[in-house]
Amino acid sequence: MKLSSLCKGIRFPKPKYPNVPTEVVPIPSPSRVILPMLQHAGTPCVPCVEKGSQVKIGDVVGRPQDETGASVHASVSGEVTDIAQVYTSSGQKSPAVIISSDGKDTWADNIKTDAEYLEKAPSVLIDRIKDAAIMSSGTEAAPVITDLTLSQKPRGYHFATGLPIFKPLDTLVINCVDTEPYYGAAYRLMDDFFDDLEAGIRTVKIVTEATRFIMAVDVQHSVSNQVRDLTGQLEVAVRSVDGTRFPTGVHRVLLKELLDLEIPMPYGEPRDYGVSVLKVDSIIDIGRAAKHLKPQVEKVISVFGKGVHDQKLVRVRVGTPLKDVLAACGGLAGRPGKVIFGGPMMGMAQFDLNVPISKDTEAVYVQTMDEVVRSVNHPCINCGLCVKVCPVRLVPSQLSKYCENDQFQDAAALNLMNCIECGCCHYVCPAKRPMVHQFRYGKSQVMVRRMG
Repeated sequence: MKLSSLCKGIRFPKPKYPNVPTEVVPIPSPSRVILPMLQHAGTPCVPCVEKGSQVKIGDVVGRPQDETGASVHASVSGEVTDIAQVYTSSGQKSPAVIISSDGKDTWADNIKTDAEYLEKAPSVLIDRIKDAAIMSSGTEAAPVITDLTLSQKPRGYHFATGLPIFKPLDTLVINCVDTEPYYGAAYRLMDDFFDDLEAGIRTVKIVTEATRFIMAVDVQHSVSNQVRDLTGQLEVAVRSVDGTRFPTGVHRVLLKELLDLEIPMPYGEPRDYGVSVLKVDSIIDIGRAAKHLKPQVEKVISVFGKGVHDQKLVRVRVGTPLKDVLAACGGLAGRPGKVIFGGPMMGMAQFDLNVPISKDTEAVYVQTMDEVVRSVNHPCINCGLCVKVCPVRLVPSQLSKYCENDQFQDAAALNLMNCIECGCCHYVCPAKRPMVHQFRYGKSQVMVRRMG
């Protein structure tokens, strides 16, 4: 295995709290699930059930309005008790289907195992993946089917006929590196759900017709013999990267590490260059969809931090309220400061413990009050530390000044829209300037001016 290294970013110190356990623990099925119709970037789904409807696990309760969305499925069996507006983990309001569980966990009639799934035509497997409504995890939630099928955006147009030219997919990267170093979930999934991982890899090799497959793993975690044998059998190259240096697990940075491929920012996509990146949990969900016809109704997430009693890797139903997840981990410890969906760098702090787990949730991080770092608006001292660590080679110090003074066009000219909001600049800033907040505000103002 070849080891790649990242020249920028930051390396975290070892956590003062115990490492996340290596065992995936299923938590009890919740008595109620809240299923937001907005679990992706784009237009919310439209509820297709009514109050009082009886549903089973896997029944469709929300249908997308366009190709950017994905269906929402019931994650428990029971009765639809309400269709209401709720807040999502990103702070947006969304219509949601609320289901009270009957405790039976009855699956829909169409959910069954197909032992001969590998003999099906690629179009059949693609339909199964699309019907499963699998979403990518992390900051760029989108249906994984868009990473497997023909790119929606033409790479160019034929000079004579004017017909669009699409770049075929030739390389698929399976990302087994945690987005943030303290998650500890990605490498466990490979062994705990080995059968689904094998089914997922075999499926994507059929539907994509890619010629090169790469599995990116964290150098600090060893690959088990069964995974090593599988990758050898299926001709998947295993490459190690330094997952202790953040943000190696972010797709754009990972592609630079593995392939020396730099995707143009901010609107370029890996598919424009014949490359797709899928996280290992998405591969596992693809395997379940192809072999067992199961939609994405559960997640394995890491619950960690000094603010929670028992740090666990938990298998949880989509739509489970955050408070139920924390209760299954022993509840909050001490005086809680922040409860964050995601990690300490790129996560989103929550103001309501009733916010549900969604398809793109990777982790829940709980800080105590003593750990909370308060940003201050001290002047920049021009130390250059933020420039040194920025993984996309921006000048965060100057960008923050532009955004702070409403000079949004100047910030855009200095490539503000290329920022991936990783938080490295804020982490190293001795003045504790709220750079990521300023960049998010600046981006929104740039988009308003461009659209207006």
